[in-house]
Amino acid sequence: NSSVALALYGFLIRNAKNKMAEPIIDQILLLDPSNWDALWARYEEAKAADKQSDMVAVAKQLQFYYPGVAKVGELNTSAR
Repeated sequence: NSSVALALYGFLIRNAKNKMAEPIIDQILLLDPSNWDALWARYEEAKAADKQSDMVAVAKQLQFYYPGVAKVGELNTSAR
């Protein structure tokens, strides 16, 4: 269940166990590539780590799946 996996991801992130958290988001997105919470968590993770190429890739996915959402439309899809 993606809700349980997202809760576990949140717990691991809050407890600085990022290496354990990343595969959970990967698995959620593998099962449900349009999962808003997982995509947004992945975007925030990339932003916090200043991984521009990852931010752009996830922003493009968000814009593909959620084209009408204002928050998504504001995301930058060009790498610096």
